[in-house]
Amino acid sequence: MNLRAVLLVATLLAGCGFHLAGEPGGRTAAPAGLHIEGGTPEFRARLLRHLHAAGAHPARARADASLIVQLDGPEERRQTLTVTEVVHAREYELGLHLTVRAHAPDATARPVVLSRYRSWLVDAERYLAADEQRRVLLAELQDELIEALLLLLAARR
Repeated sequence: MNLRAVLLVATLLAGCGFHLAGEPGGRTAAPAGLHIEGGTPEFRARLLRHLHAAGAHPARARADASLIVQLDGPEERRQTLTVTEVVHAREYELGLHLTVRAHAPDATARPVVLSRYRSWLVDAERYLAADEQRRVLLAELQDELIEALLLLLAARR
């Protein structure tokens, strides 16, 4: 089959509602009956927005939940990859690590660490722009961690 035929079939399948994984639009289905504990306030708020957008409404009380999700983090890590001639950082690797324990209310679970990384080029003369770029990258990494978390939780069903 040539490329046009493959693209036509893919377009037709997508148009009729067929998707390879998750929900339409590429979102991962959120499990019901979650109770979320821990995590940074910013990450928790972002996670709750994702869950509500996916149609899930987390349990407010631990007693009402069928699955307890304990979060530690995410923790930001930054490593210098390259430097300039005058030893200023030119490129970093920016990473986020999230430790997750997901279990039934009457059980415990081993921690699972989810990590996402991104390389980040920095122009030393435009430091304020670099700080904004870092904030954008961190938001993208948080979204990627949330998608990985939702996949992990969906696999536990």
